[in-house]
Amino acid sequence: MKNIRRARWSEELIGEKLQECVLALGIDRMPTRSEIDKYCGDYALSNKVAKTYGYYGWAKKLGLEMKKSDTETGKFGEAYAAQWLTHRGYKVERMTTRHPYDLLINGTIKADVKYSHLYKTKEGFAFYSFRLEKIYPTCDVYLAISEDPHGNKAVYIIPAKNVKQKQMSMGQKSSKYDKYLNRTDILDRLLQAYSDVG
Repeated sequence: MKNIRRARWSEELIGEKLQECVLALGIDRMPTRSEIDKYCGDYALSNKVAKTYGYYGWAKKLGLEMKKSDTETGKFGEAYAAQWLTHRGYKVERMTTRHPYDLLINGTIKADVKYSHLYKTKEGFAFYSFRLEKIYPTCDVYLAISEDPHGNKAVYIIPAKNVKQKQMSMGQKSSKYDKYLNRTDILDRLLQAYSDVG
């Protein structure tokens, strides 16, 4: 599919092109960004998808399932974190994919949510791995959520200034990040600091 780069992008056209892509790829789900880009030969359609309803929004609009992916895991993590915080008395707003962070806590604290299942190496070492993607964070805190093989989850509230790397790992039994487990006091202190500076 070519020659749509300069098309006037109406919602109707975006929907049509996505359905064409689904048929051409022979899939019964929402195509991924890379699948759309490969099919179209450019980034025009995928950019319009992201700038309008996003991949989840368009999947819902077209009645398509999402591919099981890191994105889906991330969305689950965001929902879990929002619920976890709400149960502890915080007001939480989930942000769109256009924002550089996932949650806004009490209208003030920008939080990025990272979620990991347990990984095991061939040597038997068990750990959690969180992809942060950027060395210089665009959030105030990371909410790192680990899930063990039994479905038990743990929430670590880590000040972003203390994590300047693209990947963060935690050992199953012990980690330098253990001191951040369930640390809602960090959120309270940040909220107080913002309140103090007015």
